[in-house]
Amino acid sequence: MTSAAPCKILLANASWHDETRPWLWGVRAGSRWPHMEGWRPDQAPPPYLPFPHFLAQATALLERIPDLRVLLVDSVAQGEKLPAFLGRASSYAPDVIFLEVSTPSIDCDLDTVAQLKALLPGVTVGLGGAHAPLGDPAWLAGHPLVDFACFGEYELTLEALMRARLSGSHAPVAGAHVRLDDGTVRAGEPRPPCDDLDSLPRYAYHHLPMHRYKDNPFGLPGPSVQVWASRGCPFGCTFCVWPQVVYGQRRFRPRSVEKVADEVEWLVKTYDFQSYYFDDDTTNVGRERTLALARALDARRLGVPWAMMARADLMDREILEALHAAGMRAVKYGVESASQSLLDGSGKALGLDKVKRACDITRELGIRMHLTFMLGLPGETEASARATMDLALELDPDELQLSLCTPFPGTRLHEQALANGWLVEGGRLDGFNDCALDLPTISGQALVAAQRRGMEAWRAHREAREARRKAGA
Repeated sequence: MTSAAPCKILLANASWHDETRPWLWGVRAGSRWPHMEGWRPDQAPPPYLPFPHFLAQATALLERIPDLRVLLVDSVAQGEKLPAFLGRASSYAPDVIFLEVSTPSIDCDLDTVAQLKALLPGVTVGLGGAHAPLGDPAWLAGHPLVDFACFGEYELTLEALMRARLSGSHAPVAGAHVRLDDGTVRAGEPRPPCDDLDSLPRYAYHHLPMHRYKDNPFGLPGPSVQVWASRGCPFGCTFCVWPQVVYGQRRFRPRSVEKVADEVEWLVKTYDFQSYYFDDDTTNVGRERTLALARALDARRLGVPWAMMARADLMDREILEALHAAGMRAVKYGVESASQSLLDGSGKALGLDKVKRACDITRELGIRMHLTFMLGLPGETEASARATMDLALELDPDELQLSLCTPFPGTRLHEQALANGWLVEGGRLDGFNDCALDLPTISGQALVAAQRRGMEAWRAHREAREARRKAGA
């Protein structure tokens, strides 16, 4: 990976579109659960589109390097098919291309690499993202079109690689496996996740179609922006991808609440956002920190509503009242199951009694709720699946997400499924459209059917609730 300076690098969330199922478009960068969404590119914005945090952070770091030209492209956000992305790449003519990839999209990603290599002979192509095999140098050895693989949090790794390239250094770089000129692979040691998140530069927002991104549930006004106040989660869910595959640890790493509030204020004023959403792994870790965040946001007096991803059992009345006073008008809680034994077995460590109390207080304060549930945790049965849906309707959220448990490689759930023979042969790792688990207690087909029944029950519940509202108006 040596080259004379200056050089150009293209970072991309490349197109992910399945021509065999043309109504589905892939959601990859920024998503903890990469999957196919049903939307048409001429819709602006799509129903759900996560912000590519890692790519935007990496781009900002690279822009600090002298003699390096940097371009970030998000074809997913633009609704571009592959030919449009290839055209952009050809016009830019980079020396290096870096793609964020994921396990569900990896076949598409590798096809994109092959086409880039054919289009731009001599270009160096690297991959990073939530695909556990990237951490194994044997994977890079078996994919000769890929020149380097970043594993873990890749932003600082990519910066170190590009600085080494520009200086002509051949020293190993932590967090990356690199193909040498003779075709052999030089393995890199793991790079610890960044502890000082406040030291990182502001995202390279200027490269991105900021008003296209959407995760503003509950009818919060748009355009909306997604922000991170922290990284990591101290809890032990066996199915959760980023702590296990991307971070490689469970440690919670918060940003300064003042820096977070400053960034929110800058984003709202610069891009005229009408709401914002904290898409942290778990935003409300630490009682005093959560209260401090509420105070810092309240002091900005921005006058726009906002939401967060949170754990219900970490909420209490004082916290919820403080967040509400600071403008929080919606919250996402991950509940997953009505079975305490399934939650305990999955490492969720979530007390359902605390969930119910938190939901009651949340509703009392007029904060809208989006609850997420999951069918297919190990030990699931037809009865427990029905109980989960009963609980979902009892809690009566404003919005409901009902997913199928998906065993991503690199997670303890995948290891458990592999060891027990639970993996569906050829199953797509897409917990919204396909089931990849066949449990001894319930089949994959039965899980898909239970999900379908659950969503039908939810639609009926929602329609009846709306009818009651109109009747009482």
